[in-house]
Amino acid sequence: MIYRDLIKNAMEEKNLSLRQISNLITELYGIQIDSSYLSKLRSGEKPPASDKINDVLAKFLDLDAIELKAAAYREKIPPEVLARIKG
Repeated sequence: MIYRDLIKNAMEEKNLSLRQISNLITELYGIQIDSSYLSKLRSGEKPPASDKINDVLAKFLDLDAIELKAAAYREKIPPEVLARIKG
């Protein structure tokens, strides 16, 4: 699955607003993630987040952290490098 779909589906399952997610992440993990940034991650307008943010998102959204980071890497790695890795 692609990164934005993992994020989007998990957020929908939480049934919380982006602002609520942002506030709860700050409360629980001490990391500030703006709700507009979450929106852009969810829609694919922004490239996948850093490992640190993905670890927090995975915890909060009940996602497998490795799966989320793997989806992020697939999108960040240039196609020719990804082809070499797969080959």
